[in-house]
Amino acid sequence: MSSVSYVSSSVSTGTTSTATSSTTSNSDDLASDKTAFLSLLTTQLQHQDPLDPVDTTEFTNQLISYSSLEQLMNMSSQLEDVVSALSASNSLSAFSYIGSDVQVDGSASVLQDSEAEWNYVVADDASSVTLQVADADGTVVYSKSLSSVTAGTYNFTVAADELGEGIVDGTSYTLSVVATDSDGESVATDANAVVTVESVSSSSGDISLSAGDLTFSSEDILSLTKTAS
Repeated sequence: MSSVSYVSSSVSTGTTSTATSSTTSNSDDLASDKTAFLSLLTTQLQHQDPLDPVDTTEFTNQLISYSSLEQLMNMSSQLEDVVSALSASNSLSAFSYIGSDVQVDGSASVLQDSEAEWNYVVADDASSVTLQVADADGTVVYSKSLSSVTAGTYNFTVAADELGEGIVDGTSYTLSVVATDSDGESVATDANAVVTVESVSSSSGDISLSAGDLTFSSEDILSLTKTAS
């Protein structure tokens, strides 16, 4: 997997799902209001005093109110169509990630093609940096020490045979980075996984992407490091 990265925009799916529910609920409320309005208007006309009928101006205002309600219902229906189209667009956008290498927010990565990969950041110059890879149980299975590391972003890859025997693709691992300066003071660090998106799934309007045991959303993608061929 290449370490050359460029920023890619991510699409929120949770917002669309919430908007869909809200729009549908508003549409149902408008339909209920329309029925109640027509019922009241009909009852008023049936029981009005023939000698003192409803004022023309008032009746006209009521009809205008009804027309406005009708327009709101039409707008609500159109919004539902727009939200549905956006939801479909989000799904297609998520599927376009399949086969791409992405940098994901978080230090949990996964073994793919017998390698696990991360990008990590050292905020300031450090005299020593220790990279530790832990399995799902939190047991450190690999450790590497570096000296005289300048501030910057680095790529780190560890092979399956360095993690132990019988390690299979799809297994998740977490990288921790500990750095200190020449005075022994801690230096801020951060690590993010680099994985290849293998599949996309949808449940209750929420779209999830998967790489082995690792599951994440499009919002967790920080950048594309290699697009699908």
